[in-house]
Amino acid sequence: LRAANGEFLLNGHYQVSVFRQQIPIQDVILEYSGSDNVVERINGTGPIRIDIYVHVLSVGNLLPPDISYEYMTAVESPSSRNPSLNNYQWRVGEQWTKCDRVCQGTQTQEILCMDLSTNRPTHDSLCTARRPQTNTRMCNIDCFTK
Repeated sequence: LRAANGEFLLNGHYQVSVFRQQIPIQDVILEYSGSDNVVERINGTGPIRIDIYVHVLSVGNLLPPDISYEYMTAVESPSSRNPSLNNYQWRVGEQWTKCDRVCQGTQTQEILCMDLSTNRPTHDSLCTARRPQTNTRMCNIDCFTK
């Protein structure tokens, strides 16, 4: 394992570690199983923000090494590019509207875009998530009009 600057982070210069090792790379710790295992592994969790190169040393009349690898990359969301977008969220208002009919009417709860830093309603365009459906309930159901 080699960094882009040429420094070997693991093994290198025809030297191979038989034992398990932990390799710190910035804020990430890679774990190497050691060459004493039938299957050698290098595992790590977290973003590695530098280029690294994997070199394979195969010695003698062995079959070519069977190499497999898997990696993941982060998908950048709009809110991670602009953290201020996280400051706004849809909330259901506490109050119900006035009943729209004298008998057999409906009421709704207002959906508000809230500024989380002030806990106050703000312009709807600042909430980037899908607007939730409005809650509706029946009201004045104990009467009928003729």
